[in-house]
Amino acid sequence: MMYSILKFYTCIPAKCYQWVWFKMFWWLKNLKLRSLSVRNVDQVTLHDMYSLWHYTMTGKVSYDDFLELHNSFDTILLMHDRRNNKLCGATAYSVIPTSLKRKSKPVSIIRSGPAYIRPEYQRMKILRDFTLYSIAKERFRHPFASLYYSVNFINYKGYPGFAGISSRAYPRYDKPTPEMEQKVIDYYVLNILNLHDCYNRERSVIKTKQSIKEEFAIITEESLKNPHIRFYKERNPDFLKGYALVGILEVSWKSVFSK
Repeated sequence: MMYSILKFYTCIPAKCYQWVWFKMFWWLKNLKLRSLSVRNVDQVTLHDMYSLWHYTMTGKVSYDDFLELHNSFDTILLMHDRRNNKLCGATAYSVIPTSLKRKSKPVSIIRSGPAYIRPEYQRMKILRDFTLYSIAKERFRHPFASLYYSVNFINYKGYPGFAGISSRAYPRYDKPTPEMEQKVIDYYVLNILNLHDCYNRERSVIKTKQSIKEEFAIITEESLKNPHIRFYKERNPDFLKGYALVGILEVSWKSVFSK
């Protein structure tokens, strides 16, 4: 019996172990992640999402604005607190094919939406959990495609975690953006977001319709000691005015789990 169990576990790829530990980590944090189609979100959940979004965002933040943004994605990710079933974070994403090719493979981009997280849960790295979950799920769903994950950083808080996932997350302070990643960023901004008139290619910065409320995005002198945060502020000094730093990451097991 013991031999059979050991034989079974030795056949499991190392990445599966990482996925199991990842799920256990949510459980230990008393968090529960749900993934569902945009079409299957009930009205109660939708209003909870809007309340949280409106609480943290400023700019065009009416309910109609929220629905327009919400309905532009395919998949919703919700994080609840297991102890009281409170919605503590939400985001969305879609997988969009492109005309680009990498090593003869067609390129698709995971377009991630804004993540809105209750302030009391922000130290629990929920944004990083959302990112890793969507990356892992879509890598399994598209095993032979060339995938890239895109995100608009409307404030600095999510960027250090993103840059820390892999040394191949761009742009970053310690090395220039490679040609292929720059092509993906350009395609994402110009062909998916259609932001031709408000794209600073040199800085990888775009203008968005919403911005984070100032009380949730203050950059302190202490936080500027982090080189990723310092880089974010240098690239996107006007983030409180609705500007966002565009990030891109090649979605492969090698790039995601390598430093």
